[in-house]
Amino acid sequence: MLASGSVDNGIKFWGFDSAGHSRELRECTVHSKRLERLCWSHSDPMQLLSTASDKTIKVWDTRAGRCMNSLELTAEPLSLDFCQDGFYVCSGDKKDDLSLFDLRKMEMCDKLQAPPDTMVNDIKWNTAGTHLYVAAGATGNVGGDLLILDTRGGKLNLVSQTRVHTANCLAIDCSPQNNLLALGSVDSMVSIWDTASMVCLRTLTRADSQIRSLAFNFDGSLVAYGSADPMIYADDAMTGNPITGIDSSYVDAVSGLSYNPKANIVAYCGDEPKGTRGK
Repeated sequence: MLASGSVDNGIKFWGFDSAGHSRELRECTVHSKRLERLCWSHSDPMQLLSTASDKTIKVWDTRAGRCMNSLELTAEPLSLDFCQDGFYVCSGDKKDDLSLFDLRKMEMCDKLQAPPDTMVNDIKWNTAGTHLYVAAGATGNVGGDLLILDTRGGKLNLVSQTRVHTANCLAIDCSPQNNLLALGSVDSMVSIWDTASMVCLRTLTRADSQIRSLAFNFDGSLVAYGSADPMIYADDAMTGNPITGIDSSYVDAVSGLSYNPKANIVAYCGDEPKGTRGK
């Protein structure tokens, strides 16, 4: 199943056959403003989180196609991620606050304000569920930072902040094996990091515009990244060698990108070119 969210405030659920043909399963509208992020649970494949400009996070049971619970935010969200244990969810907002929620109690358990002049753009838990990685920007777009937070015990403890790009970092993902981290930046580059040493192993430079979304494939061997280019690039995560390119000219710019968790299939979305339908 695939879920997509839109500025029309709705969420659509899609199914696929063996040939890759899609069919719409259902459409749900609970949010009162545009959708910002969707995130599947790692522990329950039928549980989905959504967050929108109405300052809420909704918890969905996709079996029934209905919203089960709701969490309140203090500002409009920009990012969202589900911890691997299925208990915690974190949101980053336009005030550059990080809010940690315990889904067992349906309440906020901690909150952290980003350091001065730091903008929170995207977040991703490691696959062990112990640390949260934050792709951040600096005021004035003078550099991009990586923040690492220890989230054990239901707390947000800032461990480190490192300048990693020459411009704002907009996208981040951690490999399923927890050994690599990918960061996408306004400087049009993707950097690949070793999570044990936090050393940059290589950069991927095929894009000509800011990297808005990226993802590792199911076994961590590939990184796909999208931008305003009419192409999504997929490169070897270990060597940096180009593997393939995917025509993304159906949209003006790729704003969301996700790999199938079991196969080398990519789903992406973005604003439709003028005079065409969204795809």
